[in-house]
Amino acid sequence: MDINGGNMYTLNKANIWYIWKGTSWAATTPFNGTYVISSGTNSVDGGFGYWNVTPYVQLYPTNRTTGQQWIWNGSKLSNVEVAAGGSRGATGPFLADSGNGTATENSTGDTFKLIPVSGGYNVQDLRTGIISVTPVTFWCLEPHRNRFGLSPSP
Repeated sequence: MDINGGNMYTLNKANIWYIWKGTSWAATTPFNGTYVISSGTNSVDGGFGYWNVTPYVQLYPTNRTTGQQWIWNGSKLSNVEVAAGGSRGATGPFLADSGNGTATENSTGDTFKLIPVSGGYNVQDLRTGIISVTPVTFWCLEPHRNRFGLSPSP
């Protein structure tokens, strides 16, 4: 359980964030913060853009390094490693669709909607309309925020 902005959140066993609504839990998008976005044993890694390896964003075995850390602000995702500066390839830290469904990083990024589904979230790019086929899990980097059983479970 986490308290963020006066709200209580918990990540349930289906990998969906829930918010306490006073008398019940409701599925919600993750609160603003830094996450590792994973699918199975792999995570979305933007570190490839830092090193000028294309495509700039790839699935890679989860290692939780800064290339796999993404800041969610409620509508955009920014890669921690690229945002730190010194990128040899990506023009900016924001996740975007390169135009053919391939993920990339650039200075403006695309706006996303996170849709709670069984197993996590489908990610919809609001510019292209493309929705991810495989749900992903948003693991908060503060370990206490990912624990189960600390509060009523949705």
